[in-house]
Amino acid sequence: IVWGQIDKLVQKNTNGKYPAPYGIIKAVQDGLKSPKQGANSERDQFSKLAATPESAALIGIFDGMTQMKKHSFGEDAAIPVK
Repeated sequence: IVWGQIDKLVQKNTNGKYPAPYGIIKAVQDGLKSPKQGANSERDQFSKLAATPESAALIGIFDGMTQMKKHSFGEDAAIPVK
């Protein structure tokens, strides 16, 4: 029952577009069975999820935001809003 509720919550919040929460859930479920199985599942899920298009897109967004924070646009880069 708990896992069903968790799946519904993840689906509601992600619209099924992000595979990582489901990988985390699987790793936790496997970890509850045995710590060794959980560690192996976490490793497998991480390596699988790191190679997804969603991962590449999120890394690109992070890198872009980091570059924007580091960039000096100069004093008159901001345009006043009227």
